Amino acid sequence: MTKRAREGVEALELLGTSLDLAEGAALFFVVTSPSREGVLQKKALYELLASRPIIEVRISPERPLALEAVQNRLSALLEQGARPVVLVEAEDLDLADVELSIQGAWAERVRWAQRVLQDLNLKREALARLGVPVLFLVTPATFRAFSVWAADLFSANSGVFELERPLIRAPEEEEPIEGPQAEAPRGLPEEEIRKRIRLYEEMLGREARQRTPQRALQASLAFELAKLYHSLGDLLRALEYQEKATALYRDLAHESPAAFLPRLAASLNNLSNCLSELGRHEEALRAIEEAVGLYRQLVQQRPTAFLPELAQSLGTYGRVLRALGRSGEAATAFAEGLRHLTPFSRRLPQAYGGLARALKAGYLAACQEAGRAPEQALLEEAG
Repeated sequence: MTKRAREGVEALELLGTSLDLAEGAALFFVVTSPSREGVLQKKALYELLASRPIIEVRISPERPLALEAVQNRLSALLEQGARPVVLVEAEDLDLADVELSIQGAWAERVRWAQRVLQDLNLKREALARLGVPVLFLVTPATFRAFSVWAADLFSANSGVFELERPLIRAPEEEEPIEGPQAEAPRGLPEEEIRKRIRLYEEMLGREARQRTPQRALQASLAFELAKLYHSLGDLLRALEYQEKATALYRDLAHESPAAFLPRLAASLNNLSNCLSELGRHEEALRAIEEAVGLYRQLVQQRPTAFLPELAQSLGTYGRVLRALGRSGEAATAFAEGLRHLTPFSRRLPQAYGGLARALKAGYLAACQEAGRAPEQALLEEAG
């Protein structure tokens, strides 16, 4: 066996181990050769996944990810107690990186590819809520396009596996090169969290020194650093990075609302949480009111995609109002969030059940504080 072949086998073994250890959602990018070798690499990947049900999806410039269809298929498998994976094969999305110096049908496909990747970028949170591993099968050129047009996907719990030359090596050889985590994994040792903080701060520093920094990447790194510092209890550093992320996403959303308004809303939600934990409740209220307003706008455009996010932000709104002693208004916010979320939590309890329970608990507590009876019909519907 050649060295290159051995490295491909090692990459597959690492991917298999990562799949076995993955708890809940994770995004894996599997980079295969665009040549005939790629056919063999895909065959080896399917053999690795043989013990799991596979939900196969193809995306292309003409075919964005149909997430609702994936959720429906996934729900049926999870009810049977299966451990499925979602395998997304990207076709021709490397066109997103082509310079638009030409016109006509070719240029239109380039724009379609860019829009498909931007749409995928907006679905990061929804992909994370699927609760199962999602594998993106890409060529090196397509992987580069993902890193530019769907950069937020690398801020989720992610890993990159190159089947010819593994990018993730054994710990004794080199620290794994991974995308930032959407949140500090549960049970992660403090030493590992600090390693990741150093890595992401180095990445942020390198990007700042570029002649033309990628602001989307800077915003994403700052967003994740805020979460890592928060997991260590360093609220001031978490606030510093969350404010930086919010400022960057605000500028980006002004230039490209369709691509970045959802990220601005999510950043404002986290900013509100951080401010509230520091006792700065009035500032927290202003941040979450803006986030709720943005999510209401987004729901008008795409209700299925953004109603769960609106529900979550209403939960944050309710918590801030309770902290300010405005329990009646808090109960109203929790109730609205619960109404929006109930259809989702009943259909996909593994994805939305935790949030539904938190909204219900907040609603009951706020009602008790306000001295009013909760709506029994709402509680019965929520389950």
